[in-house]
Amino acid sequence: MLDPEGLIDLAWFAAHPSADAGAEGGRLAAGEPWFTTAVAGLQFYDYATPDELGGDGRLRIPPAEDRLSLVRRPDNPHDADAVEVWWRNTVRIGHLPRGVAHELAPDMDGGAPIRAYVRASGNGEVWSLHALLVGEGVRGLHARHVDRVLRLRDAAAADAEHALAWQAEAAARRSRGAARAFEARWLRAREARLRDAVAAFGALPFDADSLPPVGAETDADALARAAGCSRASIGRIARRAGVVWVESKRGWFTVAPKATTMTERFRAELAAWLGTAKARVPAEKIQEAVQRARTRRDGTR
Repeated sequence: MLDPEGLIDLAWFAAHPSADAGAEGGRLAAGEPWFTTAVAGLQFYDYATPDELGGDGRLRIPPAEDRLSLVRRPDNPHDADAVEVWWRNTVRIGHLPRGVAHELAPDMDGGAPIRAYVRASGNGEVWSLHALLVGEGVRGLHARHVDRVLRLRDAAAADAEHALAWQAEAAARRSRGAARAFEARWLRAREARLRDAVAAFGALPFDADSLPPVGAETDADALARAAGCSRASIGRIARRAGVVWVESKRGWFTVAPKATTMTERFRAELAAWLGTAKARVPAEKIQEAVQRARTRRDGTR
């Protein structure tokens, strides 16, 4: 009779036209108010008691979809709004819960129609039987129930939307974190490659035949190009070998590079220095190179 959200399932009524409750399908489709409720007091009346007239020992449990009768009992000493629930006009099975009866009693006393049907037969236990109430007398309860269902639906939709947004944000955070981790790995790998390259090239032997022969005229620039090092390194080796440089100057400015004659000692010092592996580049120099590479890469984005 009801869909999973707690609203009337009109398809059920269309599929059960011969049932007592099935006759309400057209009216419900036209907007007739309805309400469902558990039946109270089952343990105090005839619900689930043996059917003595039938003689077969069956319990008096109304089947689903059967018609029920609602009877006002204003003379009830415990509740002047009491509404009893009867089955087949002879079996009193219980009464409406106090809160529901309090809502319906004034309308029933005023003549508002309310029809009742078994929605769920129950299993013989307390509060297990449920009734479907249809008619103008339940309009207030109907409106509050539908409003509650719709608010729950909206809340569920909002929760689902929030969950999707959270999942998208979490995925974005994971993506950004993965990008940062990749960049860090890339920079570490680049630093390692730079260190390995420096170590590898520093350990390569130098071919002394590329140096000018003894007695040849040369200068600091030519030697630096031949040795693949700086003029400052050539200058330090020359000083150890006792080489005297000749410079052509004009005033304070050098107009020609430092020149000298290659001596045997100078050539031997150069060959010895160039033939040994050089010290590894300090870590801070590597970091500076990596930072320069990062700056160039960011500048091209």
